[in-house]
Amino acid sequence: MYWLKRFFETYKKNNGLNEVATRYAKNILMGNWLWRNRQSPNVDIEILTEHAAPIIVEGIQKLKWQGNWQNNQTALITLSEAIQEGLSNPQNYCYLDITAKIKNAFSQEVHPSQKFVDTVEQGMSSKQLAYTQVGDKKAASLNSQKVGAAIQTIDDWYEGGYKPLRTHEYGADKQILVAHRTPKTHSDFYSLLPRIALHIKHMEKHGLEQSEESKAIHFIAAVLIKGGLFQRSKG
Repeated sequence: MYWLKRFFETYKKNNGLNEVATRYAKNILMGNWLWRNRQSPNVDIEILTEHAAPIIVEGIQKLKWQGNWQNNQTALITLSEAIQEGLSNPQNYCYLDITAKIKNAFSQEVHPSQKFVDTVEQGMSSKQLAYTQVGDKKAASLNSQKVGAAIQTIDDWYEGGYKPLRTHEYGADKQILVAHRTPKTHSDFYSLLPRIALHIKHMEKHGLEQSEESKAIHFIAAVLIKGGLFQRSKG
């Protein structure tokens, strides 16, 4: 615990949390958490934070991860600062009230999440929609796991880094069933973690300037923020 605490203190001191928070903010503002619903003709997002004016971004489907954010720079900075405050201050938290307004084309489908069904009652479909309660009615919804997965898609620090991946100990790309971080290349979380003292020393000496070492440090921080059981596979 000592080394993890020191790692995060040094990471925070070198403004590392700003990098992670900015990536989370991009995914929120881009509406990646809407998944296929983002493909609608027009999507606007409004975000309410505790200490700032409402953040409004129109036409979010035009935003790209590596694109030009100049027109939405203020929104990106405001949101990333709110997230960073929640990550860096144990006495604070980040509360966001996010509304997406989707303008669909005629007869265009809407794609809610599928509910996990452990047991299926007779006569019921095995595929059921996730829902939330709105007043006295049930409304189809996106589940928290799916929303969280989209926001956590920030890891392009792996070798090649051709697209952001959901933060995962082995850099798993489920679309093509490939792990981009393996023990063989010593780039997975469990290979990097034992070197945490060296990562701290690197930050103290060089900060988080652009380098492979800094990319590894950002990745470690992102995995720790994501959390989990961290049970290394015996294989």
